This record gives sequence, C-alpha cells and structure tokens, in this order.
Amino acid sequence: MTKKMKETPQNSSSIFNRFAESARKNSAKKAFIYCSSGEKSTSPAPECQTYTYADILDRATAIAGLLKDIGTTSGSRAAICAENSPKWCASYLAVTAAGGVSVPMDSELGAGEIRNLLINSGASVIFTSRHTNDKVRGACEGLAVHQILLDSGEFNDIWENAKTGAAAPEVLSMPNDTASIIYTSGTTSTPKGVILTHKNFLSDAAAVIETGLITPSDNVLSVLPLHHTYPFMCTFLVPLFVGATITYPPSLKGQELISTIRTQSVTILIGIPRLLEMFLAAIDNKIAAKPETARRVINALNTVSHTLRRTLDINAGRYLFKAVQEAFGGQFRFISSGGARLKPDVMTRLESYGFTVVEGYGLTETSPVVTFNPLGKRRPGSAGVPLKGVEISAPRKTGNTPPPEGEILIKGPMVTTGYLNMPDETEKAFGADSTAVGWFHSGDLGYIDEDGYLFITGRSKEVIVLSSGKNVYPEDVEQAYSAIPLIKEMCVHASGPDTDAVRAIIVPDMDYAKRMNIATVENALRWEINKISTELPPYMRIKGFVIHSEPLPRTRLGKIKRFQLKAIASAAPEEGSNTPEGQPVTEPYAAAVISILKNLMELNRNISIEENLELDLGIDSLKRLELLGAIEEHFKARLPDGFGQAIHTVKELSDGVREFYERAGSNTGTAILTNEAQSGFKEMFSTPPDAHDLQKIGIRNSLPERLITRAVLWLIRQCIRRFYRGQLIGIENLTAPPYIISPNHTSYLDAFIVAALLPWAVFKNLYFQGAEDIFRSALAKLFARLGHVIPIDPNVNLEKAMTMSAYLLRQGLSLCIFPEGGRSVDGTLQVFKKGVGILSKECGVPVIPARIDGAYEALPRGAFLPKPACITLNLGKPIPPASGTYQSITEEVKARIAEMGRND
Repeated sequence: MTKKMKETPQNSSSIFNRFAESARKNSAKKAFIYCSSGEKSTSPAPECQTYTYADILDRATAIAGLLKDIGTTSGSRAAICAENSPKWCASYLAVTAAGGVSVPMDSELGAGEIRNLLINSGASVIFTSRHTNDKVRGACEGLAVHQILLDSGEFNDIWENAKTGAAAPEVLSMPNDTASIIYTSGTTSTPKGVILTHKNFLSDAAAVIETGLITPSDNVLSVLPLHHTYPFMCTFLVPLFVGATITYPPSLKGQELISTIRTQSVTILIGIPRLLEMFLAAIDNKIAAKPETARRVINALNTVSHTLRRTLDINAGRYLFKAVQEAFGGQFRFISSGGARLKPDVMTRLESYGFTVVEGYGLTETSPVVTFNPLGKRRPGSAGVPLKGVEISAPRKTGNTPPPEGEILIKGPMVTTGYLNMPDETEKAFGADSTAVGWFHSGDLGYIDEDGYLFITGRSKEVIVLSSGKNVYPEDVEQAYSAIPLIKEMCVHASGPDTDAVRAIIVPDMDYAKRMNIATVENALRWEINKISTELPPYMRIKGFVIHSEPLPRTRLGKIKRFQLKAIASAAPEEGSNTPEGQPVTEPYAAAVISILKNLMELNRNISIEENLELDLGIDSLKRLELLGAIEEHFKARLPDGFGQAIHTVKELSDGVREFYERAGSNTGTAILTNEAQSGFKEMFSTPPDAHDLQKIGIRNSLPERLITRAVLWLIRQCIRRFYRGQLIGIENLTAPPYIISPNHTSYLDAFIVAALLPWAVFKNLYFQGAEDIFRSALAKLFARLGHVIPIDPNVNLEKAMTMSAYLLRQGLSLCIFPEGGRSVDGTLQVFKKGVGILSKECGVPVIPARIDGAYEALPRGAFLPKPACITLNLGKPIPPASGTYQSITEEVKARIAEMGRND
C-alpha cells in the first residue's frame, strides 16, 4: 500500500478541489460569520449568520448545478459584481466547480465600465446583488449575458435548500487552466485583464500557508473587496484552505469594525495602510481629548513601549495600553497591511500601543503575495522576505552605502501567464527587449538589504524626472509632508515634461482647521510646508500646490490613481465648475450674505449655502476681512472681534451673522443690496485702534526706551557692515512719509537689515508687521514694542493688525511689510499677499519695493549659525497708490523686486 501524500494545495488540481478537501476535514467548523445591520430587528446589535464548511460546500455544489443548467461549460467565463459575502465566495467556488473562469469586478464600477469589462472578458454569466443589479442590467443591454441576482427568490431557494451532502461535481480543470481574469485597478493606465491559473493561486496559497501566519484556529476579518487579489488570497482562499473562519462586519464604520472584532473573536485583520491610519488617528484623537497631565503620562509610557518593542521585541504596549487592546478583545493577534506601501511610523506607533503589524508585498500579476515580514522578525518600512518558491531580482544594499535603485523582477509559479488580449503588454512585462527575459517586470523600484528584506522605493512609471536629471519618488515626498496635521490627503505631480520642480494637490483636513481655529487654510498650509521644506533636499521640495476640496481619486485598496492628477491640477477653475449649483435662498440673512458674496467676488452664478468660503469661493484671509467689512456696512453695525475666524462655509457665516444681529436687536437683515460691489475696508479702517494696542507697538515709547532702541540698532548696523559689508542702495527713492516699504523675505536677518541700514530718522517713524507667534513671551513682547512690531495672526487678529496699520499710515507714519508672509525656502520669490495693495490704495500711500540680497546666503531657513555673505538693501522707485487694483499693485511690487539686481 502506497503511503498517502500529505494534503497541500499543490496536490489539488483546482481551487474547488482544494476547498472540497478542506471542507470534508472541517465540515462542522465555522467557515463564515456574516454580520448585517439587522434591518428587520429592533436590536441595535448586528445580526450574524453562521455557515459551516459543509454548508458552503453544499451551496457551492448547488450553484454549480445552476450554472451547468444555463449552459456553463469548461472555460466559460462568469463575472461576479457584488459586495463581499458568503454568497460571493460560494459563487466563485461554483464557477470553478463547473470548470469555468471567474471574472471578479469592482461593485462600485459604473454601468459603462462594467459593460467594457464584460465585452473584454467574454463573460456569458454575471452574478449581481441588490446593490449592483440596476447598473449591471444596463451594462448587459444588448449582450448575451445571463444575470443571476444573489438576492432573488430563485437564488435564495437554491441557497437555502441546497442538498446536504450532495456529491461534489467532478472538476476537469487542470493546474494550468485559467481560474480568474482579474482586472488591474488602473492607477496609471487603462485596466488590464490579468490571467491567473489554478496553479498560480494554489502555489501562492501554499507559500502563504507555510509561513504560519494564518492557522486553523484563526478568525479573519474580511473588509477589503474580493475582486482584488490581496483580499481574495488572504481573506478567502488561505483561510478556507487551512480551516480558519472568515467574518464579515456589518459595515466599514470604525466602531462597528472594532465591535465585530471583539464580539466575534476575530484574531486577524487584513487591511490596507489607510485603514491602519484610521485606527491610529482614532487612538490619537482619544488621547488628545484627555487632560494635559494624562497626555504626558501616556506619551511617556508610549516612549517606553516603543523602545522595548524596537530593541527587544517586547510587547509592553499590550499591558501598558490595556484599554486600547480590550476594545479589540484579548484574542486579537495581528494586523496585516498590503495593497500599498505602509508608512514606517504608522507601523511603529501602532506597535507601541500593543498591536502587531505585518506588511507584505505583491501584485495582481503574482497572485498576489511574494514577500511577507515574518511575525517574529518584522522590519518597519520593509515589504519582508520572499515566500517559498519566489525568486526576486533587485539591487543589493551592502554596508552603509546609500540604497541602490532598480526595478524589482519576479519569478515563481504564482506569476501570471500574461494579459488577456494584450500580447504586446505581455511581451513587455516579461522583458522581451531586455536581458531579463522570463522575469516578470513589476514596475516597482526597490532593493534588498543584507538580511534579504525587500524595500520598495517607488514605481518606475511614477518617478518624476526633473530637468536637472534628479529622480523624485512621489511617495517619499508625500510621506515627508504628511507630518502636517492640516493635510488630509496629498499627491505630488510634475507640472510638465520639462519640469524643474514638483508640485502638489492637497486635500486639507477641514475638521482639524475648525478645531484649531484656522480661518485661512492656504496660508497655514504654505507656512507649514515651508517648515518641512527646510528639512528636505532642494529637489524634493514642493514649489507650489493647489487645494482640492474632494477626496483624491483612489482604487478600492487606497492607491492614488495618478493618471487622473493632471486633469485635477490643470482643471480651469471656471465659475461653478467644482461647486454645487446653488438654489434660490429666501432666508433674509442668508440671502443678504450671498448677495454680498456675489458682489464681492464678482460672480455671475448662484452660490450654494453649503459652499466653502475658501475652497469653493477663493476667499483668502484679506478677502475675508473685506467680506466682514461689507457685511458690517450693509447691516450698519460692527461685528465683534474675532468673528468669522472659525467659520468656513456660507451657511456658517449666514447663521453667525443672523445670531449676532438678532441678539443685537438689528432689523436690517432684509435690506436689499444694489449691484455695486462694496469694499469693506473703508468702514474698517476708519475705526481707530485701542490705546492699549498702540502702546504695545511702541508708538508712545519713553525717551529711555527710544535711546535703548537706537543703541541696539547702531550695534546691529556695525555688525552688518563689518561682517557682511552691508550696503544701502536707493535711499533717494524714499519719498516723504507715509509710505510702505515692501522687501522680499528669505531670512530671519531681513527685518534687522532693514531696521539697521535705514537712517534713524527713517526708522523712528517706521513700523513692521511681524508674525504674532514669535512675540508671545514677555521678553518678545518687550522686543516688539522697542522694535515697532505689529504682531499679526491671520487666523485671529488680522483685522486688528490691518486697522492698526491703516491708522499708522493716516498718522503720517510708515510701514515695512514682507508681502510673502514667511521666509522663502530656496531664496526665490513666493506668492505675495495683497495686504500691501489694500493698504496702499485705501490709505493713499505709495509702496517702495525693496530687494534684500545676501541674507539667504548668510542665514537661510533651517540654518542656526550665520555664514559669510555680502548683504545689500536696495530701495526701488515708489509705486503710486492710484496705479491699479489691490491685486495689480501687489503684482507690480513683486515684478519690481524680481527685476532689481544687486547692482541696481
């Protein structure tokens, strides 16, 4: 008698046969736990149905019989377009049992996309659900495609009355027969149909099983759509092959996911980076809501836990953060991340809270898993080591040398045979024109370290090659700037084929902006981006960005569809193109506010009450002041200080206006506006500032204080002249005050250069606008008073600062304003704020453009010690206030500064 062979996936010719073997061994075990929202129940708890392995085998056998009855034969193609469920899985198994080829489709596709895939794949059958049935019906119009509705009475009869213990069909599929045609997600191009055989899937399943990651005692939570190979393999095939349980939550809401994990004793969560980031953010938010003392204790414990986990692999967080762990239940083992690259800090931070995070790597074309981090030897930032049977060719990193760059090539029994109806793409993928023929060319770039761990550095198709020849990997840049909490989503792109810098599309976190009272998101973003930029090499720095109010286009696994970015970045901001069409508003205050907005922004379209003031209407910090001034002029009453700083939408603005004026007893809310555009600055600037505020900026400094200031300036002037050969050029261009001096801004030295190089007679009547966050301590406030500084915070007291500035100009004094608002990262001119133009025009004073050279070389952003340089302050010819609009005056200032050279 021959010895019985050990049962492994390799010994089974088809996916169905392999499942049938497992089902017979584990017949009474739970295969699926399917939790729904409990629509028919009054209980808030989800309703969960349990299916054993025997149940699923019986149902798959019955559905296979249905397929044969409608003419499905060996090689026939059957699509599945439905949400995750045991019915989805049983239908897939039934297709393989009938000898057919399954074509899983994204249930979120539109009718046109579904139709294209049906035609391309040649499918003759499609499984649908109540959610997808209408669009599938439209997609099938005129096509010979039989539709099977998983929620229909006919199907439910088959499902509920499947014959127990019925003989499984004899499957004639051979290992090299096609099991599935999986369409790629299309992040960079049109989706391609990847041909995957039974051998591809079974060999990959065997390699994953051998790692011991998923065991018979595990319960795997399935949240990712099964039309992707990553969840298909890890939350369907592998669990069923080893005899584990698969659980479906009632929804993807965070609370319901966690509740399902706890109540159903889930041990493994198969996720993607965005899901892990969501869990981490939820933990951070709960900690942020605690008192400061508690936060300090938690941070200290977190540091201890992180150190122990990274150095000794001791999971102290499981005990130090027991409350976090208990939410998931004591049985929870680990979270797997795939589908996209996981940020190393997301892994390490989750592990400091007691979780275990395992990351792997693969592609649709590799069935998909080719590498995984061993449970006991995880490496942050790495995709892990190759699975058994996988060969990977990539550059090798040795010693302390910088990581090399090169494409990752893959060989193994899990690699696809090619693309459906695309011989040229198949030939290209296997390197017909290279020395690496026979290897699958992944399109991913990376390297292997000395311990055999694979690191992914980017996609070859996504690399941005600058005109300087430098290669920029978008994910690296995005990761660097993602530390900014105001950024919800971000994607880096090139502005053109000969670009010299990278730019970004940013989706801001408006909830965070509200919590932090950030009124002007663009200004705050620019400030934070400049801070990060100083820590990056020049070629990785963002040189411009656009704000996008909608989520970035992504695949269901969270990958950004980069081929759609160009359209987003270059889309003309035509009137109403990206905004909801407004309906007529009858509420008096809302109607008045909308009328003011239309006049102020010169719009010829309706404005929706839900539109965002900044993202949809383009209202920046200064335009916001003008808006509030126009509202005050219309209602003939002053709004309180700080009004509007936490307001972001038209509705919030109109509600705030109504509440204030109703409390104030105003009855003018129904007044009708004329069509003439109103300027809100005239009324605002006519109000004198508070005497206390004037004292804080040094307008009434005592004689000793003025003597101290003069002495300090003399010392600074001597230092600048001695060490930097400081020169003042163009003093003859200073007119009689009042005027506004407007220099470029590249260094912390700039204000000192202007103050010290100008004569005392000029300085004593000159006042500087400065960032308020620098002048908050008692010592800094004293410095501000002695140095004639007007502190400005665009989110809190911009109106007060502008009113103060206008008052000084009308008193015959002068201003120095840096219109860029912050220091340049690379010494080039940034966007100029139009506050200079507003003050010039409204107060009738000229602007003196000024160019500072050498300060960037002496002390650029990010530097702590000054370097030798030659510094000059060059004053240009005055720009008269009557020369144009706010914007045109500001643009003229920028153009003059750009034209001025060191020797002008």
